[in-house]
Amino acid sequence: MNVRSTSLRAVLALATIASTSAWAAGPQKAQIPGYLDARTGQFVAKPQVAAQTDLDPLAVGTYGGTLSLRINITLKSSVPADWPIHCTQSATVLDMTGTTVVNQKTVKATRSGSTATCTVNINYAWLINNTNAQVHTTYSVLTLGDSSVLENIDVYGTLAPIAVPANGQTTSRTVAVTL
Repeated sequence: MNVRSTSLRAVLALATIASTSAWAAGPQKAQIPGYLDARTGQFVAKPQVAAQTDLDPLAVGTYGGTLSLRINITLKSSVPADWPIHCTQSATVLDMTGTTVVNQKTVKATRSGSTATCTVNINYAWLINNTNAQVHTTYSVLTLGDSSVLENIDVYGTLAPIAVPANGQTTSRTVAVTL
């Protein structure tokens, strides 16, 4: 072996080690915790829960009540009268210990001319630590064509988060959408 081939082998060995090391320590893609909502096809990110040492152990308990969401719908699309309109409310509660609970309910809207309304009531009982826990609410309004029409019309929305309501309380909120 001559000096040239030995040098070439040494350079190739160093290049292989460097590329392997760079590949192994290369840029890592950040992962976002969450889930893919099968109904909407949208990714829902799970908020990060910061570690806290100021959790009140006495705040652990079952918190129950009703979340009532009234949805007022204005029909501007040509939605045939025989197409049902469905309203969904999804409530996700997150406590500071990392507990996540999701409640969801869908109801059929009542139509009258160019408007429709629905009230979605979710009765809940959550076993959580209520220290700074929040309720995140999303809603959707959906109408589907019959088997001869491949069309659907839908609206999705998010409400501002709220603190977990007091036990036994009915929390009422209202939104307006246009289909």
